[in-house]
Amino acid sequence: MTKNSMTSEELILKRLDSIESMLKSQKEVLTVKECAIYLDVSEDRVRHLLHDAELPFYKSGRKTLISRKDVELWQTRERFPSKYETLERATTYIATQRKTR
Repeated sequence: MTKNSMTSEELILKRLDSIESMLKSQKEVLTVKECAIYLDVSEDRVRHLLHDAELPFYKSGRKTLISRKDVELWQTRERFPSKYETLERATTYIATQRKTR
């Protein structure tokens, strides 16, 4: 069934599932499925990140658990400075280099 041919009830249920998933992702410890929903990627992608040791995780029996804080840190690991931050760094560098010469 395509999105256009869904009934109102089916659309509401799908939306409720989405909301429920988002609320579950507010937990401190996530399952692979919850982590995938939180990152908006497939479960396979999360498993690849875990297998490649790009994302830290815990094991509890057969369950794989991922700290939401670790996911947030992983998401923000590659920050690019704004042009103002770059200009400030350049200005500081130039000023300190003139003093040392």
